[in-house]
Amino acid sequence: MNTTADLKKRILLLLGDDSASSAGEPIYGGQYSVDALLAGIHAAIDAVLPWVWKRGIFDLTATADGFSFALPADFYQVEGIVESVTRSGTTMIYGRCSPMQTFRAQEIPDAGQNYWLLFPQGKITFSWKIDLTTGARLFYAATWSKPTTDSGELETPEYALTALSLYAASHCLLSKAVAAANIRQYGTKVDSGNPEDNPMLTVSTYLQRAFEVAVQRFPVMPRGVIQ
Repeated sequence: MNTTADLKKRILLLLGDDSASSAGEPIYGGQYSVDALLAGIHAAIDAVLPWVWKRGIFDLTATADGFSFALPADFYQVEGIVESVTRSGTTMIYGRCSPMQTFRAQEIPDAGQNYWLLFPQGKITFSWKIDLTTGARLFYAATWSKPTTDSGELETPEYALTALSLYAASHCLLSKAVAAANIRQYGTKVDSGNPEDNPMLTVSTYLQRAFEVAVQRFPVMPRGVIQ
């Protein structure tokens, strides 16, 4: 399992920056601080979510009315919902609930289907009351936890390491790109160059494109498939 320290070393290598930390200290570079590296790593972990996410399961049992439930703190997207219902003394799996949708004129939705929508903020609400004695189970895409120490293990899979380092390096370069832009605003156009030239921004953009190529090579994670 890779640690934050492993990812930091890869980022500094990409940035061409040597580690300036001594033994026992958090890893940082001669040009990039601990905070800059961690901010880049956290941004990268968020950036890979559309391609690779953590699978989570959450039981929907605690609510005041049976209709609206608070979502877990690491919720990202719904994958599927299975509800248990009791009818004639028998408990059965009702199946996957469907997302709320807009129906065409004269189209009648299935009255037996329990529809849901993510409303209000931070909650999921159902069209039919959930049987609180049996509850329902939410299968969802969850966010990855963000490390704060060098010894912390990365939850993201091994194959995502290259993409994470590319995005984090690009993020680290943004501060230098902004600083360069502030200086270049006073440049004057001459035949030998363009005052808008910003090498840091160019490299940051290139790393972003390399990140996009890297994530396209990820194994496909099908949506809405309960495993």
